[in-house]
Amino acid sequence: MSREIDVTHGYGKKKYTEKVITTLVGVPDLLSCDWFNPKGSKTNTTKKDYQPIPLNAVVVKKWNNKTPPVEKQVVLVTNISVKDPFISFDRYDDRSLIENNLFRELKQNWHFEHPPKKTKEGVY
Repeated sequence: MSREIDVTHGYGKKKYTEKVITTLVGVPDLLSCDWFNPKGSKTNTTKKDYQPIPLNAVVVKKWNNKTPPVEKQVVLVTNISVKDPFISFDRYDDRSLIENNLFRELKQNWHFEHPPKKTKEGVY
């Protein structure tokens, strides 16, 4: 499944639009995972009607017009449906932005690893 979007670069006279293509392949029912379930690692696994959660994968074949070599292709493992692999892809992309940008900025600017003072007033 492919998605094509128009991305605008530059400003004024140097402004141009580029078509960016991302191609994904959803791999359903890759395997099932007994230890991954909503109620904990071993909860209900011995019941007769227990169904392990199927794991699926999303393979990124082309990302922003770039095709990575086979050994460097990105594979996202997920437990949600891959009928539309862009749902998993976009969720992962949003999560990575939060983890990489927001948390890093918070730690750098607010000194979360080493607060300036150890009192409540010093942190707030």
